[in-house]
Amino acid sequence: WRRLCEGGDPRAQFRCEPGESLGNYVWPKRLDNFLTPKGLFRLSFDGTARERLPIQATLTYLEEGSAMPHMPAQFLPQDFAGAQSDAVRMRSRFAFTAPSLDDSDAFRDDYDRFVSEELYPMLLEASEKAEANVDEDSWDEPSNVLILFRGDGIDDYEVLQALEHDMKLAIGALVLTLVVTWVHLQSAFLAVMALVILTFSVLLAYVIVAVDSMGLASFLVIFIVFGLGGNSFLKLSDLWMRIKRDRPLIAPDDHLMCFYRLAGLQLLPVGMTAVIFFVHLASLVRPLREFGLFMATCMLCRIVLSLVVFVPALLVQDQAIAPFVERRLPPWLRAVLQPARNFLPWDKVGDQIAKAAHRGKHVLPATAAAAVVALAAAAAVAATRESEGLPEVFAASHHRSAGRLLSTAFTDTRLTEEAAPHNVTVCEPWREDGCGLHWCDAGLDVTNASEGCRCYRKRQQSDTQANCSEVNISTLVSGAPATLPAASWRTHLETLITTIWPDVTSVSQQPGIVRDRPSLVFEHWESGATDIEKLREVPAMRVEFGAPLLAGADCVERLFCNCGPRTCSSLMEYDPLTPRITLEGRRLSTEEVPPAAAQRHLAEVSASASLGRANVDVVVIYGIEPPEGNMLLGGTPPWSFDSTFEPSSPWSQRAMHRVCSETTPELKVLAKNCWISDFKDWLLAQGQIFPVDRFGSFQGELKRFMADHVAASSGMWLDENGDLRATSLFLKVSVGSDARQTLRDRDAWRAYITAKNADAATSASKAWATSKAWVEAEAMHEALSSTWIVTGASLLAITLVGLVYTMDAEIILCILLIAMVACIFVCFFMFCIFQWSLGPWELVIVTVFFTYTIEPIYRIGRDFVVPQQRSLIVGERAAAEAALVAPPTPAAAVAQAPPEDAIAKVESTGGSSTSALGEIDVEPPDKALRRSVKHLTGAVMTSAVKLLLCSMVLLPCKLQLFFRLGAVGIVVALLMAPCTLLLLPAMLLLSGRTRREPDLCLAGRRLYDECAWLWT
Repeated sequence: WRRLCEGGDPRAQFRCEPGESLGNYVWPKRLDNFLTPKGLFRLSFDGTARERLPIQATLTYLEEGSAMPHMPAQFLPQDFAGAQSDAVRMRSRFAFTAPSLDDSDAFRDDYDRFVSEELYPMLLEASEKAEANVDEDSWDEPSNVLILFRGDGIDDYEVLQALEHDMKLAIGALVLTLVVTWVHLQSAFLAVMALVILTFSVLLAYVIVAVDSMGLASFLVIFIVFGLGGNSFLKLSDLWMRIKRDRPLIAPDDHLMCFYRLAGLQLLPVGMTAVIFFVHLASLVRPLREFGLFMATCMLCRIVLSLVVFVPALLVQDQAIAPFVERRLPPWLRAVLQPARNFLPWDKVGDQIAKAAHRGKHVLPATAAAAVVALAAAAAVAATRESEGLPEVFAASHHRSAGRLLSTAFTDTRLTEEAAPHNVTVCEPWREDGCGLHWCDAGLDVTNASEGCRCYRKRQQSDTQANCSEVNISTLVSGAPATLPAASWRTHLETLITTIWPDVTSVSQQPGIVRDRPSLVFEHWESGATDIEKLREVPAMRVEFGAPLLAGADCVERLFCNCGPRTCSSLMEYDPLTPRITLEGRRLSTEEVPPAAAQRHLAEVSASASLGRANVDVVVIYGIEPPEGNMLLGGTPPWSFDSTFEPSSPWSQRAMHRVCSETTPELKVLAKNCWISDFKDWLLAQGQIFPVDRFGSFQGELKRFMADHVAASSGMWLDENGDLRATSLFLKVSVGSDARQTLRDRDAWRAYITAKNADAATSASKAWATSKAWVEAEAMHEALSSTWIVTGASLLAITLVGLVYTMDAEIILCILLIAMVACIFVCFFMFCIFQWSLGPWELVIVTVFFTYTIEPIYRIGRDFVVPQQRSLIVGERAAAEAALVAPPTPAAAVAQAPPEDAIAKVESTGGSSTSALGEIDVEPPDKALRRSVKHLTGAVMTSAVKLLLCSMVLLPCKLQLFFRLGAVGIVVALLMAPCTLLLLPAMLLLSGRTRREPDLCLAGRRLYDECAWLWT
């Protein structure tokens, strides 16, 4: 820490040592071990002492501006109501500044090493220790402080640490995918090849989609690819085995050609799903665009690699590896490398599901009723729960997420440009100026509760007295109301003066106002209890005497009047005066201890705090072109200086000043930090005019101004000559109650700036405003709105894909209803069970699973409506049986080979019943659906098991996005089998449809017949 701080910019070392922390003021180092003869002692605010300065004294010191530019708002939340109130949250900030722009990269690297090796481990240990439960049998006491931290470099490093942890879990998902695929494919070789293809598809997508850095959205693709991406290999293997089983005599080349034709149909939904993910490129949120592009590219790469690599692997498995395993390896190893599938009860499960589909009149109403209840519950919960705002990287209980939420309670202040006073002098209340705080001993109980002021006159030493005919009387008052004017004090002091000096000839009050001095801290030494009173200086009284008399040195007398409930107990140098000053109608101001507390002991102050107004900075920028454009996957858009901005122009100076001085109430401005206003006051104080005279040097005057006001340069961009090139003005405004109100406030500011630009000259007519609150509100609004648009576009794309694949509108309507039911149940778990709020990533996760799980349903629908064709399978099987007796000649074998186009059409239907002549009987709907369910059960159930296991692996993830993906994945895995294999067959059987021809084919033929007269 010290090495980085000392190696940084010397002018900014105060930001890291001692930093900006309330602890520096609460634990000051004492520079004087004893009270000096002048009645003072000094403190150094470095936070290294073991003796604590009373909290009220510390806060009073900060509130009175003695520590400028540090104020309580930099350390305490916005609802903090002053030194007499309580706060349970505190903010400390530290910053390391590079020595120069030329050394920024090396300094940043050094800082990053410091974060990873020292700072982050230390902060994490402190945070975990504060949260740890203390053993009841130990002497340790539980921590009263919860430590939350954020910062540059720290946040990125913490995400990388969590990502490294979660990627290790991805290895577990990879192993589970390998095992499940191994069992289903009955081949270790094919399972490894499938895993290699999945891995290479991700790597190829990373190469094709070149980005500067991968975000969490890209890593989300890895989990989805490993969890769901292997389903196509299961279906391709099933297709390969089915062709092999139904056509045992087919030549290898013909087998490949037939397989490729049917595999194209199998992979068509996958390719169309990839097109659906490309729809995410329309999103305005970069992570969603990145996710959609990576996901679609991975899927297309997987399709290509499946056809180019996995199909030859199937051939190698059949012709080389399988025979070798069967002949050369022992049975136990053979059972491991090529496990039999008969131990998996998928056929029985398929039969039971097919039977359940025949009871659709019971299944469908129960499903509809459950969906209605789930929809009502999910809608009610989602409507009543407030949005969580921008998606958090970590869980809500994580210190980073909690810290981000906690940071909204604080004023959005910037790092200071100049150091606060490091030392302070603490004096007795009657000492001279130059004190940052006044202090005196006091009793524990109230000693001056009556309405009146007890005054004391400083005792003069004989060797310091002088003969004076005219005396100036300086009066300090503690506990007096701030609303009491100087004229009232004149009346009271005249009465007191004539009592002290009866021979007064004239009394007058010098011009001036009641001036605040640093407050007075009353401390009861034995208990350490403290209380605070305002200390004020009354304008001096001028007293004339008929004859000279002995008075203080320089003919000045000092009075100290105590008007509050507390009185200093050590007034050894002062003598009490009588009578008391009675303040008729005296009413304590809000700055004092309230009357109800008049009989309380010290430090028993009010803990109630009136809520402050949440506020943020609105920044108005001159001289910089606002970045525009929507880069696909790029980072920060480029910016440039505004060549038309001329700050030396009088019209530019007027325009900047008007933006700050002419704000309207609807802009909700609470405070202004505009250097141009300070610059105007500075010029006028110098006897000059504003704007700078046309023939004067604006840049020269500005440099002189910045020398006196160092903090002003924090809002300026200067060129190599130190001349102003661009600038920003800061206005603190109240924050809207929600995102919509914040966006309305943004629109009001935009209209205001547009009007000011219209009135300004061309030299300052391109101002624009921005705010952190606007950015977050816009990000949340755009994320949700664009995600809804992408979701709607995905649904439309899914519908079009289904129409192309099944050619039947009725089937697609049924599929969409099933998908809607599945989404309702998923939303029920998300909102009601998991207690999540609706956000962009929740919508994306639902869309991802929706697009993946709907593909098997398309296959059932296609199998139901594809027109039946002629089959020669029975003929081939008969020929195969004859071949067992007399093998045919090659010519005969070729002559018996069926037409491949017919075979392909047969296999696309999954086979059907045949007559002795090879003609297909029209397959009943229930039999066709039973066949489709039985063929898909193995792949669907294996996919569901694989998804369930991989999702369970994601539950320990530290990153919120991956954890939620796992939680939703478990729900989808449980819903996948019934929604895919049960609901669509039940709906088709319950509808009583017997027509097997697709709607679009029937409509096309009817349209052809209607229009035939045009060409006949």
